[in-house]
Amino acid sequence: MKVQLLEPLNYFETLPLDSIRPASEMPAINAPPKEVNMADNSVYYPIATELVVEPDNERQQGETDANIHWFKNDNHPGGFSIAKNAYKKLS
Repeated sequence: MKVQLLEPLNYFETLPLDSIRPASEMPAINAPPKEVNMADNSVYYPIATELVVEPDNERQQGETDANIHWFKNDNHPGGFSIAKNAYKKLS
């Protein structure tokens, strides 16, 4: 599907790497905490940008706001959300 942005898209989220990879072993008792490595998923496109996207059905199922649509594409496989009134469908 091809969409055109009617507003700039500026989406950002961070996730602990353990949430997208298997969790490491539990630390020993009284051991200092391990640093949590983070992965970021940032997406920015200016107004009028045309994007080839596909619906991100997995993330859409968890969305509680009917005005938010989730998409993903080759450049952003982690997905991103766009408000319903912030894009128009071209094809």
